[in-house]
Amino acid sequence: MDMRNSSEAGTNGGEPSAIDYDVFLSFRGPDTRQGFTDCLYHQMQEANIRVFLDEEELHVGKEIADELPVAIEKSKIYIPIFSKGYASSAWCLRELAHMVNCKKSKPSEKEIMPIFYDVKPRDVKLKSQRYVSALEEHEEKFGRETRQKWEDALKSVAQIKGWELKKQGHWKFIQSVLQEIVMKLKTKDKYITEHLVGIDDPLEAVLKLLDMDSGGLRFVLIHGMGGIGKTTLAKMVFNKLNSVFNQCCFLGNVRELSTSFRIINLQKQLLSSTLGLGFQDQINDVDDGIKVILQRLSNKKVLLVLDDVDDEEQLQKLAINHIMFGLGSRVIMTSRNKSIIKSNKTLEYEVKPLDDVRSLELFSRHAFRTNPPPDGYVNLSRQIISMTGGLPLALEVIGSLVYHKNKASWYDVLDNLRETPPKKVQDKLKISYNALNHEQQQVFLDIACLFVDENKTNALYMWKDCGFRPDYSIQVLVCMSLIKIIDHNKFWMHDQPRDLGRKIVRGDTRLTDPRKQSRLWVPETANNIIGTKERKKAIEAICLCEPTRVYTSKEFSRLPNIRFLMLKEGNFNGDFNNRFSKLRYMTCKVDSQEFLAINFHPSNLVVLELSFSSITGEWAGWSQFKDLHTKLSKICPTSIVNYHQSNWSAHSKRTSQLQQSTSHGLDAGQDNIDGKYF
Repeated sequence: MDMRNSSEAGTNGGEPSAIDYDVFLSFRGPDTRQGFTDCLYHQMQEANIRVFLDEEELHVGKEIADELPVAIEKSKIYIPIFSKGYASSAWCLRELAHMVNCKKSKPSEKEIMPIFYDVKPRDVKLKSQRYVSALEEHEEKFGRETRQKWEDALKSVAQIKGWELKKQGHWKFIQSVLQEIVMKLKTKDKYITEHLVGIDDPLEAVLKLLDMDSGGLRFVLIHGMGGIGKTTLAKMVFNKLNSVFNQCCFLGNVRELSTSFRIINLQKQLLSSTLGLGFQDQINDVDDGIKVILQRLSNKKVLLVLDDVDDEEQLQKLAINHIMFGLGSRVIMTSRNKSIIKSNKTLEYEVKPLDDVRSLELFSRHAFRTNPPPDGYVNLSRQIISMTGGLPLALEVIGSLVYHKNKASWYDVLDNLRETPPKKVQDKLKISYNALNHEQQQVFLDIACLFVDENKTNALYMWKDCGFRPDYSIQVLVCMSLIKIIDHNKFWMHDQPRDLGRKIVRGDTRLTDPRKQSRLWVPETANNIIGTKERKKAIEAICLCEPTRVYTSKEFSRLPNIRFLMLKEGNFNGDFNNRFSKLRYMTCKVDSQEFLAINFHPSNLVVLELSFSSITGEWAGWSQFKDLHTKLSKICPTSIVNYHQSNWSAHSKRTSQLQQSTSHGLDAGQDNIDGKYF
């Protein structure tokens, strides 16, 4: 009977059980039930192995019950425990014969793993009188045919290499049995979605970092942006290695489960997965959990995976920072934030987006359940994957969305993607955004809307003057895989977080009034908005472009909080006195020597960028910037510097200081900056 639930085992008659079992234990109760078999059974239970255990004494005087053949047929591994009295039990021999028949009918699905408890294989092969005498007695009662069937079953199983207890202690012997069963069943393996693409190289790279041949302790951090495949990779590594560890645990969703109450559940899961269920009752609060984990896991060789960690406090409450792990232990963490671990002993692996070839393959497997795409869908598929940036989650979500859809629906999906990325992808990425403080969020949104593929230097001046602590904020964004700094100090951002940032600025729906957006980066929209008559306090950054348009001071009077202004084409007109009190960054493409504005004087301007302008020293606008020397940190391009150096020579001290900064950078940690200062 299954000791956990007698109704599951079906020992009470009635309908046969529909439960599938991992292991069917066959044993003679008086020989082993109270000792060895009981220990083996409970160890399997604690290892989450589903066991059917039958007690023959309950069936005295009955034919083999209907439910037992069903239980045998539904089990994957059969473990007959051969003891001195095993063959004397007709019940055990019936079970054994049925196991052999099931193995013959489904050889790839069933396995017999015998245990020779207090007999030798030669006894089971009937080369001694130990089992022969019992079979002779059975022949008198059940006939020659039945004896022959049972004899054949015994000889067949005796040929299988099994475990011999000999003089080993029960505990050590059971652990070796359990380890092999777990390896056969893969009960510790984590579920991994089908249609995996491009996982082999990352898996090999992480396994190389873990270096299982070395005997020391290894910590590996798998990091990358949300939806990039960190959890899938960690599961693959865990499934690959768990069979060689007696103690192993995969803790998923650590970030989500680390609330004040649920962290205790994580502590209990860590202990039960590695040591069994017996230690859970010792934990009443978080401090108890830390204490028990330290006591029980210290000096143990363990495989531990902590998935989605985002705070060092989570590691402290799971005692990870304090456990003296045994030699050979391997600890793997996944995180969006690579700065979560500050130890230089932790090895890192960054999960990167898929290339175009693998992106198309992954998308095709979800969209068509095959690869490559059908001929009529290749171009459409390529258009879609170009919008995902190689993000596996986006490819899977969109591929599943268009599965079994006609071409008209595909075009609708394509149009929608140009407007808004899939919600499931955004929700995943927004976890990282929500973890940022206010200043870091502002820098992230500025980059997403204004500075992708732009040099970081000028933006740093603006953010510093706004109090956004840009050096630290950028470091955090890089650590959380939201941005990268690439060649020539340019900001790089994956399409998906870029689109998330822009959606956050737009609001939760497409119907959001653009006048309520903080940043307007599409010139067509900005040109329409700036002409409206209401006051637009929300707008902090605006990009304008209309070749023949003249923007008036009255229009800018309705934008009191502008700190970033880009004018690609156009001009200004009117009295701008006190119009730009918060403007820090101004970039213009000026093609005319005329400058129609008066009292322009943006007193808090720190960056004036005149790139690609055709102005000369005779430009009328120079007079409007003459009083900006107290704050202006950068002016571009270099072709206009000589004019300023000669015309603002009265401020030679400031000029000298800023030119010196050109050679040494803004601070000790900043690269040298191209251009001139005054």
